[in-house]
Amino acid sequence: MRRVVMITLIAVFSIACQGAEEQDECPEWRLGEVVDTEGCGTLARLPGPWGDDLWIVRVQGTPYEMGYQYGRLLGPTMEEMWDTYMGSLAEGAEVSEDDDDTLMELIGELLDLGWEWFEPHISPRFHRELEGVVAGMKDSGVTDPEMEAMPRRIITLVELAMSSQLSLDDLSGITSLLNHGVSRALREYYDEQPAAVSKQVQSLVNRLSELQIERIFPPLQCSFYAAWGDRTDHGGLYATRNMDFTPDTGIGRFASIAVFVPNDGIPYTSISWVGANLGGLAGMSREGLTISAVGASSPLERIDTQPALFKAREVLEGSVNLEEAMSYMDNTVDDGFTRAPTIGYNALVAWGDPRGGGASAGGLMLENNGLSSGAFLHHSDCSVDTMLVRFDRDGTAVTHTPGSRPEKVNTEAEAVEIDANANPLLFAHDGTDYILDDDGNYIEDPDGMPLRTGYPLPCALYRGDEALAHGVRMHQYACNGPQRENPGLMVRGGSYRNRYTPMREMTEAWEAGEAWSWDGEEIIPCNDGVPAPVTMDGAEAVSRVAAMRSNTWDVVYDATDLVMRLSYESGTGDDWVAASDQPEFLEVSLDDLILVD
Repeated sequence: MRRVVMITLIAVFSIACQGAEEQDECPEWRLGEVVDTEGCGTLARLPGPWGDDLWIVRVQGTPYEMGYQYGRLLGPTMEEMWDTYMGSLAEGAEVSEDDDDTLMELIGELLDLGWEWFEPHISPRFHRELEGVVAGMKDSGVTDPEMEAMPRRIITLVELAMSSQLSLDDLSGITSLLNHGVSRALREYYDEQPAAVSKQVQSLVNRLSELQIERIFPPLQCSFYAAWGDRTDHGGLYATRNMDFTPDTGIGRFASIAVFVPNDGIPYTSISWVGANLGGLAGMSREGLTISAVGASSPLERIDTQPALFKAREVLEGSVNLEEAMSYMDNTVDDGFTRAPTIGYNALVAWGDPRGGGASAGGLMLENNGLSSGAFLHHSDCSVDTMLVRFDRDGTAVTHTPGSRPEKVNTEAEAVEIDANANPLLFAHDGTDYILDDDGNYIEDPDGMPLRTGYPLPCALYRGDEALAHGVRMHQYACNGPQRENPGLMVRGGSYRNRYTPMREMTEAWEAGEAWSWDGEEIIPCNDGVPAPVTMDGAEAVSRVAAMRSNTWDVVYDATDLVMRLSYESGTGDDWVAASDQPEFLEVSLDDLILVD
């Protein structure tokens, strides 16, 4: 196991709380090098073992105050990050130099149109925060005339990066999403008649088509893992989150943790890049809730709802256990806002129960598209509740259980290869094993056997982009999904073979006390048949193994002792190194970030 860097305290700084009635209302910062302060907000940096600094911004107060502190402390850096990423998009699109500005203009217009659908479903506290971000950016010296749109464009871009509708081979996908707020396939599911395409949307797609590029944003393809209870060395919960995205874009040097300490909520972190951590791609709260996610493409998408990035932050800020987190995920929070899922993605909300020492730890697995959410609620005793939540056109949720819709609601152990109607596929079987053709492929046979895909283990969770809920899998493109033009089998998919399966096998190896190797390297040593617990080092090993070659950053959570390990990509070109290949991860304690009791 590779050594992990433990952060030592580099300096201790006394931070004056500008604008506060009492200086001691602001906490004393104690980690890393302070770069700047604003009110009770602090910007600090830590040297990352991957070669670049990790930017930590801690903000505190009302939503507006937190937003203002963020914008004032990070305005120029956020602008630089945006310009860097936009430049990489233009380079990746291979448009002519003359078309660079046109592409940037059209992307901005597309993101603004997407935001118009999101906006009515977003809590006022996030609107106030974004107002504060813009005001802070102005006072930081940012002069870009489009800077007011930058924060919301970053949120919308990250949200839409997982969309399957942005291929320019078929402009009807973009057209339907921006004109109706839902994809064409979801509109057809609801029997919704198409409306006349607005002039703005039509003009946008026409101009995009003229650029002759294949796709606007690259997709997110990630993985995550969790283990708890008797499986772990401390009886609590470990979890992971890999971010597999476009590598070598230059934004690795904007690695960042945002620390939110709201006056009326739970302190928590949001982890990704500067600007992007205004949304929740990954993070951990003081109550031991963690967020992980994976893009999992489907033709059923909606943007006439709240962005998932804000829903994740609501979970961290407003939940003390998995049941409360579930209320945000299934849209049963009675506040008038729509929280139906946006696009195809898998999500993990894991809870380490730090106040109870991990005694009630567990995980909530969600497999989503714009229509449905397959939910697997894993309890501390390793029992699992399964359900399928279907969302009406207005976002109203209807929950189905195995008893009410057995053909759509299944346990993970009941998951098998299915077609687009959720009917099991049957394969030739001789009573002992499956019969394969000369190329090693399964042979479909109407008199054959279903092919199992789900292999759950007690008190453990693991996923790439495969959905194991029948009612979600039937609508997937991801992992050779049934909605592809030429669908394949999940068991042959890269995500299943390289993420789901090795994470399961690693967990089994620890349980059996056996050695386990990957790509010719022994990852887990033999323990002479004596069961070995999952440790923090073990969770890090899972994160490294499950990462794709496009791995840009990783997080490993100890959600019971409230510690995180992080790694980011480094270098450029031939010197680029994936986050998972870095020799060391950076370890930080949540207490050193949130600075509250």
